[in-house]
Amino acid sequence: MSNTPETFTREQLVNLATRAEEAKDYEEMGRLMTQLILSVTPSSELSVEEQRLLLVASKKLIEPHRETFRNDKSSLELKKNAHDKLTETCVNILRLLDSYLVPSAAVAPSLVFYTWMKGDHYRYLAEVKSGDERNQVAEEAMKAYNAAWDITLLANLNRAHPMVLGLALSVSVFKYEIGDSSEEACQTALKALQDAYPVVSTLPDQLSFDESKFMMHLLQSNLSLWTEIDEETLKAQAQAQAQAQAQTP
Repeated sequence: MSNTPETFTREQLVNLATRAEEAKDYEEMGRLMTQLILSVTPSSELSVEEQRLLLVASKKLIEPHRETFRNDKSSLELKKNAHDKLTETCVNILRLLDSYLVPSAAVAPSLVFYTWMKGDHYRYLAEVKSGDERNQVAEEAMKAYNAAWDITLLANLNRAHPMVLGLALSVSVFKYEIGDSSEEACQTALKALQDAYPVVSTLPDQLSFDESKFMMHLLQSNLSLWTEIDEETLKAQAQAQAQAQAQTP
């Protein structure tokens, strides 16, 4: 007799979700990750790989709707459908985060990851909402981002930790696109780079180093786009300012 969803073990669910990712079947991937979350949390937290699978599933499910909504050539009907699908997906993920994932977090990086995800999904909602509803979800996004940032400071996470840089990237994008403040967005991105450069070489493993360098590249790319200064110049400026700060008594 073949397995029913209710009889899948945790390992089987992870394997099936991985296969769904490889097959680009993100609806199935999302369903499997939801089942895994409901079956193991909040008594047990997700592994780093399980967190990665969750993030991939959520982004792949949401991104097409974000693109459709942003596309000026999309019809009103297509935009409404994108709005409704994106809203449904974000609300479901936020429910999982609040009810299962955040309560399961046993270590600071996990709590940062989930709280950061909350901020991102409220940001996605803000992209498609208007008026008071937009203001409300934008406020929730910033609250989540601030909470995640506070956790990174309390836990003394390395300023070059991929999660710290990824969070800074999200906050800067939020300030630029939702908060309509290019100056604050640039300040956030530049400060993250300045803090990261002196300590990126102290990261404990190659994977973290590679992830952090990629996040730093994204921050530099956004700064270049927002300021019209090329990436190499921005990189040199950030490194020089970081070095000057390090030498200040």
